Amino acid sequence: MTDFGSVVSVVRQDLLDVRRGRLMRAVLGLYVLFVGVIFVGVALTEGQTVYTAIQLTVFIGFLLVPLVSLLASYLAVAGERDSGTIRFLLGYPLERGEVLLGKYVSRFGLVAVAVGLAFLVAGVASMQLFDRPRLDAVATFGGLTLLFAGSYVGVGVAVSAASDSRGRAMTNTVAMYFVFTLLWSRLSPVTVPQIISGAANLLLGVQLSGGLWRVFTTLSPTEAYFRSLRLLPGGAFETSGSVASATVVGVLLTWMVVPPALGYLSFVRADID
Repeated sequence: MTDFGSVVSVVRQDLLDVRRGRLMRAVLGLYVLFVGVIFVGVALTEGQTVYTAIQLTVFIGFLLVPLVSLLASYLAVAGERDSGTIRFLLGYPLERGEVLLGKYVSRFGLVAVAVGLAFLVAGVASMQLFDRPRLDAVATFGGLTLLFAGSYVGVGVAVSAASDSRGRAMTNTVAMYFVFTLLWSRLSPVTVPQIISGAANLLLGVQLSGGLWRVFTTLSPTEAYFRSLRLLPGGAFETSGSVASATVVGVLLTWMVVPPALGYLSFVRADID
């Protein structure tokens, strides 16, 4: 049974370690600055609205949010294994699941603070600088962005748990970023689902379609996030696609849970001398 007191101890120690790292603070601060600059800059441009600021934040955030989240999480466990400090950590009365859960909570907490601060700045800028603040749209946008960031924290922690060195964790993280951010979303002119569909049609003569296939095309966190933005009030961000909004939100939540669970299965079997 998980001892949540032990998990809290891991969280506390991990946050202390992260606080000493300047790069981590710089990366998280960069996102806050990025959102603030966009909202203030758009507000100071004549004739623009909050919706314009949201749209600009989305398009640049597609690349930045996954990067920030992965950088915040990919060394959560792998860094400890690479330096050898994981042996000392496991020398305490801690189960590996407690270590992994503590690392996940601390890294997600850091990203959540960054996203929260960013959208607090966005909300204040909206109230002070726009004629129509549309705080409902800003708040919904912030919540969906937190799910988006959390999905990549889940990926990063899973990669970290399955990697035994910094180099391997970095390589695996770059691969995940490349596939799910660049190749499995509308950012790419040719996507993974398109390649699979083309291969199935060419080699097997099968035309992939229907509800399950449409859900499959949305399985990337980035694509799920894009389609979830139709939930923004007032039509702040119009997106195409026939997959239900509840489904794409469910995809984001699944990425927050399933990859860390798979990472745990790898971590619990790892031979740590």
